[in-house]
Amino acid sequence: MDVFTIKNSGKSFMLNIDNFEELTKKRPPYYQYDTDNKLKCYAVCPECGNPIHIINLYGAEMMQNKTGLITTYAKHTKGKIEGFDFWNPFDKENCSLYNPTPLGNTEIKHSNDYSEELRKLIENNNRIIFKDIREIACINLSSKIINRLYESFMNSKAYAYKAVTKYNIPYAILYYQQSISLYGQYITGGKLGEVLSKQINKNGHFFKVDDTGKIVKKVAEYRTINMIFKQFKDAGNKKTVIMEIYETDDKDNIYTCVKEKINLKSYIYN
Repeated sequence: MDVFTIKNSGKSFMLNIDNFEELTKKRPPYYQYDTDNKLKCYAVCPECGNPIHIINLYGAEMMQNKTGLITTYAKHTKGKIEGFDFWNPFDKENCSLYNPTPLGNTEIKHSNDYSEELRKLIENNNRIIFKDIREIACINLSSKIINRLYESFMNSKAYAYKAVTKYNIPYAILYYQQSISLYGQYITGGKLGEVLSKQINKNGHFFKVDDTGKIVKKVAEYRTINMIFKQFKDAGNKKTVIMEIYETDDKDNIYTCVKEKINLKSYIYN
């Protein structure tokens, strides 16, 4: 996980060295030495309240086997930690940050209270969430499209799905949708935006991205260009989805222009 909190805070914070040092002031029990006199860093899971171990805050405690990357993340501890009074294995097993349900799953949450909390969180932060959706897609989706996505998500009560948490709301809104029309939309800057423009111009049969970033037709006939988010994958501390952009012709044949893996990060709303 890439979020944490401290005791008696009630707020979530993005996990990075600056936030961790500022909030903990490097005090025990957040900083401890083990029996081998090695420094260990701990915090509190903002979802279930159990202690979590901060990995790779300083140096390389653990390295990803496949990529060799060293990233800072947190994981739940296996048991009680000195200085942290709360420890509940049942809450840990049911924590969305410890045992997440894959996006795409439509199983309803066990707690109506949590679903209601999510509903209010989304309603109170919808403008910020809209901005984050555009940031994720690197496409300046129109207000009409964004509002349709929002209304579809809320009206279907998708916030009640176990897979939807406080920290993945914009991804969930994009995921639990039918295909999203991109005709006339504008691609924004950034690395992903460059990839989208290049791939659409290279692979597009009927559409292109013009000099202003607008997705326009190259042909007179009726054609569509759409975006979907699919294939959620959870590889421990790394979660991904596939963003696909495809065209269709008058016979409903599908031509894929873009298929890009998106790394998920947490979003915190108050």
